[in-house]
Amino acid sequence: MAEDTSTFTTKKQGMASSDEFKWGEGGSSWEEEINESNGFGMKNGNVTIARPPEAAVSVDVSTGDLDTTFSFDATGTTDPTDTSISYEWAFGDGTTKSGAGDTVSHSFSTVDSFTVTVTATNEYGNTDTASVTVTVESRPPTASFTADQTTGNTDTTFSFDASGSTDPDGEALAYTWNFGDGATETGETTPHSFSEPGDYTVELIVEDEYGNTDTTTTPVTVNSRAPDASFTVSPSTGDADTSFSFDGSGSSDPDGSTITYEWTFGDGATATGETTPHSYATPGTYTAELTVTDAYGNSDIATTSITVESRNPDASFTTDSTTGNADTTFAFDGAGSSDPDGSTLTYEWAFGDGATTTGETTSHSYADPGDYTVELTVTDEYGNTDTATSTITVTSRTPDASFTVDPSTGTADTSFSFDGSSSSDPDGSMLTYEWDFGDGATATGATTSHSYGTPDVYTVTLTVTDEYGASASTSKTVEVNDLPSASFTYSPSDPTTDDTISFDGSGSSDSDGTISSYAWDFGDGATATGKTVSHQYADSATYTVELTVTDDDGDSDSTTRNLSVEAGGERTSGMSQYIHEDPEASTSFSTNSNNWQYDIDLDGTGGGGEIMVGTTGGQIDLSDVETVYVDWMLDYGGRGAVNIGIDSTLSNIHDENVDGGNLDASYQHKNSSSFSRRTDSLNTSGISGTRHIGVGLQASSSGSYDHRLYVYSIWGVDSNGNTVFTIVIPDSIN
Repeated sequence: MAEDTSTFTTKKQGMASSDEFKWGEGGSSWEEEINESNGFGMKNGNVTIARPPEAAVSVDVSTGDLDTTFSFDATGTTDPTDTSISYEWAFGDGTTKSGAGDTVSHSFSTVDSFTVTVTATNEYGNTDTASVTVTVESRPPTASFTADQTTGNTDTTFSFDASGSTDPDGEALAYTWNFGDGATETGETTPHSFSEPGDYTVELIVEDEYGNTDTTTTPVTVNSRAPDASFTVSPSTGDADTSFSFDGSGSSDPDGSTITYEWTFGDGATATGETTPHSYATPGTYTAELTVTDAYGNSDIATTSITVESRNPDASFTTDSTTGNADTTFAFDGAGSSDPDGSTLTYEWAFGDGATTTGETTSHSYADPGDYTVELTVTDEYGNTDTATSTITVTSRTPDASFTVDPSTGTADTSFSFDGSSSSDPDGSMLTYEWDFGDGATATGATTSHSYGTPDVYTVTLTVTDEYGASASTSKTVEVNDLPSASFTYSPSDPTTDDTISFDGSGSSDSDGTISSYAWDFGDGATATGKTVSHQYADSATYTVELTVTDDDGDSDSTTRNLSVEAGGERTSGMSQYIHEDPEASTSFSTNSNNWQYDIDLDGTGGGGEIMVGTTGGQIDLSDVETVYVDWMLDYGGRGAVNIGIDSTLSNIHDENVDGGNLDASYQHKNSSSFSRRTDSLNTSGISGTRHIGVGLQASSSGSYDHRLYVYSIWGVDSNGNTVFTIVIPDSIN
């Protein structure tokens, strides 16, 4: 590589005294060797300097307007170093684009010439620029105007308005008007009048700030003023024989133009001339018309009404009925009407209720009762009329009587409620209500109530009457029954808690029917139904027993009795007194017998004490009790206690005096374990010392069972005066 040595002026550092540069040709770049020396030595280095790119730019169109999008292309730009080039665009209108690439598009918002420049930069930072000029021209305006009218006459002032003209670039416009009659004007709006009739072309020229123009035109027709038509007729009213004289000499033309006269008389006949006569063949109202026309073809019309009278028609009609109600359709026939001139008639009916119709025959119904005047008006072809009337009487329709009674059956104490509000009137009339209760009593009003003093069947009648006096009646029966009489007996008459008491309501009666049900309330919370029932009380007390009987009419009566229930034993000694319950004991049974003895100290000599469970038994002091009652309870394997005691509901009750004998009983539990119970005899001839009751149980299978012994005082003796011990054994234990 050839070398070249050049000397440059550089900024030295330190004490450098001279710089020496050596260049080597590198094609698109040069390598620079820099030797810098001073009195102490030399320092050198290499720097590469690249050649710049060559920018080029073109545009697709060089001239456009504000709607034009210009496309600029710098793809012709080259770079000797073959490095990538970045482009920066300046469009001459203050806008730029960086990093947009070698092609861009741009539109301009103002009219002018613009120099667009592209700057190309390679990777070494070397740049080059290229430019192109584009011209943005103004677009032409659009001329448009309106006229408030396009036809008038010499008295007309036409108004022209060009505000509809537009310029796409928003430039201010200048307006020039040519009216076609030699006159001109400027301005966005302008008025103009034409002095002569004729057809004119009005032209508008609009020009923008750049001299662009547009022109539009519209035709305007200016007519002469119309003449004034006027005439008289004599006479103004006549008949078919009258000759009417028509005179149009009062007509004139404001422009002094000659006018012509044309007549039409309304019956198809015509004539010309300033004056003319005319006669009409048939009666009627005719419109006579005069048309005057000037030399420019302008015309005017005047009219007047001519009456050719006919004789009046004669109205007459019949109706099939003059009396009916709102359901009646009345038929009307006007065929008897006539016209002396033979003219065709029209028929108009007014029915007096605001309704109308037409036609020779018709029918009509009335919604409300009343007297109505029906009017028929007949009109002939010439408007002559005649009227005939007739009176129609519309009576009210019968109302509908209806009522309810609650209840329909009762007694002398019952207040019956009567409600007639369901009654109605088909004409919507207000109703009045009159009641007859069948026992001589009456009442008024839509609703009422009534009670009867004597049992019987009564016919109640309601009569409703509307505002027009029409009435209707309806009846229903009310049954007033005797109350049943409740009565009962019971047995025994002096019961105790030991007794099952029988109650008998067969003494109840009903004089006008039968007793259908018996309801019992025993006063202890228990109830029952039926003519005869039984009940046992658990506790001694005074109870109020109530029997309610209901007869076959649904009426009921109740009676009560106070029932004193004594405790078992001596009836006059009061209720039982609880004395003692021993602790629960559990015993394991084998298939052999197990025996226990329970000692009861009757007079306190045995020392008293609690009853002890076991083979040696135990005792309790009952020395202050006249009589004792022993009640045995077994608990089966936790299944719940079963009281073996007095229970009147059990079918097999053993009531035995223990003294002098043994009581054996057996019972079956649902687990199939059969137990036998044995109680030893107890000498009750005297109340002294310690007595005992021995209990023996035998189980058919082994198991553990709980049992208790209960001891009560009862104050009871047997028929011999001896103390009674009662042991009650049920048929079975569940």
